[in-house]
Amino acid sequence: MPAAFPHARTRRDTETDTVQFAQAALAVAKQEGLQLAVRARYIALAIIACLLPIINPTWDQLYYVVLLGLFALIGWGQVRVGRVGVSRPELALLFCDLALLTFIAVVPNPFSSAHWPVAMQYHFGNFIYFFVLLSGATLAYSWRTVIAVGTWTSGLWIVGMVWVWWQPDRDPALTARIAAATGSDQRLFQLISPNSIVFGARIQEIVVFMIVAVTLAVAVRRGSDLLIRHPQWNANEAISRAISRLMWWKNCPRPTNP
Repeated sequence: MPAAFPHARTRRDTETDTVQFAQAALAVAKQEGLQLAVRARYIALAIIACLLPIINPTWDQLYYVVLLGLFALIGWGQVRVGRVGVSRPELALLFCDLALLTFIAVVPNPFSSAHWPVAMQYHFGNFIYFFVLLSGATLAYSWRTVIAVGTWTSGLWIVGMVWVWWQPDRDPALTARIAAATGSDQRLFQLISPNSIVFGARIQEIVVFMIVAVTLAVAVRRGSDLLIRHPQWNANEAISRAISRLMWWKNCPRPTNP
């Protein structure tokens, strides 16, 4: 019986070492993920900054280039405050990311010379840039945070739709001409009218984004589980080998004195 105590104590010590190793591995993985995510963010922002004047070669695009600098600043802040576990400053910066992108996608450029209806913002297809933020979140955050990104994005996008819906029509004459041109085809009018939000397309964006977010969250959770279980498997294997050697030593025949 006393011989069992060292074995039990050794097993507990091994399990404790395994847990500490897993926690240290998670901390290292979090910091490496944040560094990788912010590098990917800087590269993506540089590409988007070069893409904007190609898509719309006007001086008012400088407004969006300046706002890209805010995304870079938020990424820098996330690296500074990032840590394993729940970090409210980190989550706040992540929410600022999504809120800023929602603002850019929904609110018209104040320096633009065109005074189109606010709903025209949806015709530019800027929702796809949320996938850039989502992909960065999968590199640095837990599966729960990835799902939170999908949930927050959906909520912000709905709030943006409600705000656009309350905005008055800036050019009723244009809307009337388009309605006259489309006649009784209301579906065509909803698709091409500059004052139409196209609710069906907006709901489709939310649903697809949530599907992608949940799928990526499952992948992130699977990777984290493998990271935690790997040292545990190694520890269990080492314990099993030690027990086998001990049993072999106990059962090994001893030479007898003549």
